[in-house]
Amino acid sequence: MKLTDKLDFLIKEKDINKVELSKNSGIPYTTIINFYEKGTDNVKLSNLKKLASYFRVSLDYLVDDDSEVKNFVVKQDSQLYKASEFIPLTINNKIPVVGVIRAGEPILAEQNIIGYVGLPSEFVNKGEEYFGLKVIGNSMNLSRISEGDIVIIRKQNYVENGEIAVILIDGENATVKKYYQTDTIITLIPNSSDPAHSPKVYDSGRVPIAILGKVVKAIIDF
Repeated sequence: MKLTDKLDFLIKEKDINKVELSKNSGIPYTTIINFYEKGTDNVKLSNLKKLASYFRVSLDYLVDDDSEVKNFVVKQDSQLYKASEFIPLTINNKIPVVGVIRAGEPILAEQNIIGYVGLPSEFVNKGEEYFGLKVIGNSMNLSRISEGDIVIIRKQNYVENGEIAVILIDGENATVKKYYQTDTIITLIPNSSDPAHSPKVYDSGRVPIAILGKVVKAIIDF
């Protein structure tokens, strides 16, 4: 199956048109049209990578003429989701911002995205994955993370003690706190001017705790 046939399928799955594909993938519209009019034998690798990133498919799938179109899915949290539901972690040095993270949902599914924000230059081209999260509440305001701010999160499943992380607790919404762990005991510590916020202690053997990433920067204006 040709690349253009696969593009037609993926475009339909994502419910977009070629103009939107150009805008969202960073590939010039005339280049996409040339795929259809002049063939795809000499498609640049950089453009193939952009297509693969945007549609969340492999390069092998795009370039292998023998691969058939299927209902491509990726697995996360023991559930299956269509590849078209996911947003790339970076689009032209911009990252998606989510409003709320819940268990059982892909973090970067389309329905969770509330906007995009530019990735600070110090994090560009480092080979790492980032996303943004809009902060709710004032539990970390003494760390200059206030309600309404956007925190930039490096996607990783571990942090050092004392680092600020995004943690998912027992299937509830994610929280931003300082993380400490001793054996199976995990303590999440706020840093707030509001005395209503206090440390929470969990036994990870009893309560599922998942680190989604490390907070690397807060952006006040969004």
